[in-house]
Amino acid sequence: MNNNAESKIHKKESKNCPFIGIKEEPDSFFGYASPSNYCFHVTPPGSVKRSHQDKYCLTGSFRECEVFFSSGLDPLPAGIHGSVKSRKSFSLQGIFRFGLPSIVAFAIILTFLFLIFRRPLYGNRSSIPNSSTQAPDTVSLTNTINSPLQTTIVPAETDDFILSLLKEETLSTTQIPANTPSPTPSPTFTSTFTPDFTPGPGLETPFGPDSAYILHVVAEGESYPKLADIYNTAVDVIKATNIIPVDIGLRTGMVIVVMPGVKEADNLTPFVTKLVDKSVSIEDIAREYQIDLEEIIFYNQVNPEKTLPVGRYLIIPVKPNRP
Repeated sequence: MNNNAESKIHKKESKNCPFIGIKEEPDSFFGYASPSNYCFHVTPPGSVKRSHQDKYCLTGSFRECEVFFSSGLDPLPAGIHGSVKSRKSFSLQGIFRFGLPSIVAFAIILTFLFLIFRRPLYGNRSSIPNSSTQAPDTVSLTNTINSPLQTTIVPAETDDFILSLLKEETLSTTQIPANTPSPTPSPTFTSTFTPDFTPGPGLETPFGPDSAYILHVVAEGESYPKLADIYNTAVDVIKATNIIPVDIGLRTGMVIVVMPGVKEADNLTPFVTKLVDKSVSIEDIAREYQIDLEEIIFYNQVNPEKTLPVGRYLIIPVKPNRP
């Protein structure tokens, strides 16, 4: 073991790996498996899989981890690394390879269109006589707009229809309304969707008063001591907050209530968990378990005016003297 590892073990509890920590705060870590727990004995630090945290990082078996005795200069192995979204990188070579041909093709198309549509409106410019040699039988129309081409010379034999078009163009460019009303913007309406039910917390998501509770699904091989170690709590606290018969005990797939960080089991409320299998109201649940409506609202933070959606979990407080 290197000196760095030995010095860090004295800073943290020996039952946790000294190199685990939160990305933004390496000296702190979550006491249960979380994607926010990073390994800082690799380069660069990386998120650790939850299963690896449960087996090594958050237990006394961290010395058996393959990374623990490494130099700390290697990246986190793929089998241990948590999921990280990859980002596509764009190089200058890729830009020149794919973008430059597109720009050239676009410029060729614009040049082609310009050559097609740049023909003079009224014949060839060379056929227009110079102002110094203008024949007396020509008509001069002056454009009142301040533009580089202020005088247009039209031969006398030009068709009367073209002359009328030129006159209309001159009039249309000189007649400007005194007051042009500005358009009134139309009001924009934003619809806000309001669900007609109270969504519930997801598993492993803190909820309830002060976010003190978490719903946990018991996995295969988990026991009271292991759960207490994962959530930094005590076995007596888990037993005090759950109505679990002694002859049944913890079973795989069972949903229990956990209070992370709580060590004392005094004056704790016991609960049973209920999965809503049909759309019901909070009043129906209160009548079913014969408890006050306010208790369900308080511990589950639900809206009494909304229905409960199918698939939501509730925690039902149970009084100690209730059968």
